[in-house]
Order: sequence, then C-alpha cells, then structure tokens
Amino acid sequence: MAFVRAHTSIPVPRPYEVLLDSCGRHYIVMEYIDACELTITWSSLSEDQQKDIISELGRYWNELRQIPATGPAVCAVDGGTVKDHQGREFGPFPSFQDFATLYGYFILRGKCDNSTEQILENFLATEHRIVFTHCDLAPRNILVKDGRIASIIDWECAGWFPEYWEAIQVEYSNGLEIPNFGDKFIKSILPGFENEQRLEYELSRHIFRG
Repeated sequence: MAFVRAHTSIPVPRPYEVLLDSCGRHYIVMEYIDACELTITWSSLSEDQQKDIISELGRYWNELRQIPATGPAVCAVDGGTVKDHQGREFGPFPSFQDFATLYGYFILRGKCDNSTEQILENFLATEHRIVFTHCDLAPRNILVKDGRIASIIDWECAGWFPEYWEAIQVEYSNGLEIPNFGDKFIKSILPGFENEQRLEYELSRHIFRG
C-alpha cells in the first residue's frame, strides 16, 4: 500500500504497523475507512453513478499502469513471489516467456481447435508489456461513500504482471458479487484482451478436466 500511495493518487488505507502472532502470521494495522463495500452499494447507485465509479477506476488504473517497471520480470513489489486472487503463490519469473511456460499455457498445444491454436501461437510469440496490477479487484475491495470511491483495499496480490492479467483476474475474482461489474470494468477499462481470456478459459478447462 505504501508503494501505491507513493506512486499514484489512488486512495488506499494508511498502514500503521505490522504485527506477528505466535503462529507466525502477519497482521497489518491500518487506517479505518468509513465507507461501504461496492458489493453492498452497487444496486442502490443510479446508472450515472455506476458509470462514474467505473470512470474513477479507469483513471486510477491508468495511473497504476504508468508506473515504470524496473525490468521484464513478473514479480511482487519487492521482486519476490507473487499470488493470484486465490492465494496461490508462484514465481518470480525473469520474463514473460518464463511466466507463460511455468503457468502452463504450453500444455494447450495440440488440444484446441484451429482458431484457438492460432491465438495461442500469436500469444506465446508476443512479449506482453509488464505493468503494475492489483490482481484482486473484486467489488468487496472497493470502498464507496457518497457515490465516490473512498478507498481500494487488499493489495496482497499486487505486483508486476503481463498487461492482460488484470482483465482475467477481475473476471474470476468478481464471481457473483455483482453480475455485471466485471463486464463493465473490462469493456470500459481493459478492452482488447478477449483472446487472452479465451486462452485462460481453455487452460482452466483442460486443467480441471484432466
């Protein structure tokens, strides 16, 4: 959170202290934000207010993606292990190609229809831009007050990821909290990653099927 505060105007809680309990678990003592989760307030917002929230998120996400990466690595803020929205740890990876290999995209070769195979090959041949990413932008992590974003919380999974990663994580982490939130966010803020979303679907399908 301190990194985000230092590099953007995104409202995030101010961290005060990190505590360690007898079991080795870490806890962060941080500023209290007097606001409600977007999950609770979304349905009570007007269409214009919903658009304003998405527009605010768009401005903040442009700021995030403008933070200069220190290199091609897919990694956490400190250069270490990263997490996805399910808490699975992996990496760090020195490049996108290393990330793609260990994440499992290559297992799709020979297992998809022709059009998906072509998408896969184009995807693997592309050096995707590495950008700073929240990785768990579910409505429960967006706090709203008076129709405006008061704070964005839960940066545990944040780090340097390929530019399409946020679009995939929003789709999965949103779940059923707000049925149309993920679509509105992706279409307004992170358009153009339909092929990457298709590959993620295929990868999940093959992993869970076999």
